[in-house]
Amino acid sequence: MRFGVHDATRFPFRINPIPQIMARALAHTEATHAALQETRLRAFLARAAEQGAARRAAASGAAADAAPSSQPPLKRPKSGEGAEAEPMDVDSSAAAAAPAPAGPGLVAVPSGSGLACEAAALPGSGSGLAGAELDAAYAAELGPLSVSEYDSSLPGGYSREMARLADQDSGASRKKMRQLAKELNDMQPGGRLALPCLATAAIFLRQDGARTDKMRAVITGPLGTPYEGGLFVFDIFCPAAYPADPPVMMVYNTGGGKARYNPNLYADGKVCLSLLGTYNSGHASEKWNPALSSIYQVLVSIQSQILVDDPMTNEPLSETMAGTSEGSAKTAEYNARLQLLVMRHAMVDMLRHPPPGTADIVAAHFRLLRHRLATTVRRWAAAAPSAELRAKLDEQAVRLIELLATL
Repeated sequence: MRFGVHDATRFPFRINPIPQIMARALAHTEATHAALQETRLRAFLARAAEQGAARRAAASGAAADAAPSSQPPLKRPKSGEGAEAEPMDVDSSAAAAAPAPAGPGLVAVPSGSGLACEAAALPGSGSGLAGAELDAAYAAELGPLSVSEYDSSLPGGYSREMARLADQDSGASRKKMRQLAKELNDMQPGGRLALPCLATAAIFLRQDGARTDKMRAVITGPLGTPYEGGLFVFDIFCPAAYPADPPVMMVYNTGGGKARYNPNLYADGKVCLSLLGTYNSGHASEKWNPALSSIYQVLVSIQSQILVDDPMTNEPLSETMAGTSEGSAKTAEYNARLQLLVMRHAMVDMLRHPPPGTADIVAAHFRLLRHRLATTVRRWAAAAPSAELRAKLDEQAVRLIELLATL
């Protein structure tokens, strides 16, 4: 063999190791990034559980020091508390004798509080499933509903603005379709990035059967937040340049533009998030990265960074009031008004008129969580910072409990 001449019998092919190394490095980076997002969500729920445990310990000490004849003061739970709350139904017939017991991490509804929702009852004598049993039942029934298809052309099946955008941008490049197919496969139950499906926090995704770039997501409000148990519907569209460009997203169930659930979730549907390019952030790690970012990352970020226990902290300059009496008062009123919106539009409206693609989720979600939600909304009404908000929250709580009783 002459030097410099390729011998095909001895070296049938040449291997360039560089692409393989780069592919392995990219795969490792993707896995690490996905694990980080999952860790953030789990850390959020764990932090809420720890704060709930700390508050239960403090409440036990306070109860021991209180006089036997004294009535427990009406308190608003601190942000992040209530993560380990057990379901509780208020027995109105015994309310005159003693304050209703509070489950772990919950504020008791005092006897004689005058709340109509105390008298609203769910059928059955028990308080429903709780803890690990509830999580297991929720995952078993709603897990198979995590990812499926729906028809976005039905009335109410897609935001009008999003539908117009999709009609103008019908690009379906091979790269875009491959990426969407991969992401949807990863988010299936048992997939590499399976969507969370717990009673404490869950995410569901619907894909249009005719257009895979049109989707609808349902994100549940995490336990221990003012969003607890609510269902928040988001419409998603992936433009022609996806994944080079981020998806477009809008929150759907705002009561026709009445509800602004968060400083980053506008009543007109706009979602402010660095990943979507709709919020200015100086951190490159928070912006859309075509090689790493995904729809899964966007959904988990909304649940863990926007639907939080103290949403007013997302307001500009809110940190200047942190730890002050003025800040505490504003937070209490903000959360109470938010809870009213959540009951009206993310609970009652969803039960009465579930948007296309969500009916199976709505029915199973509220049926399994009905006892815990009844306890939650009674607590919200009892902790209202003003008589006006107390009356409005009580009224909505009665409506919700009446609907829950029919499930």
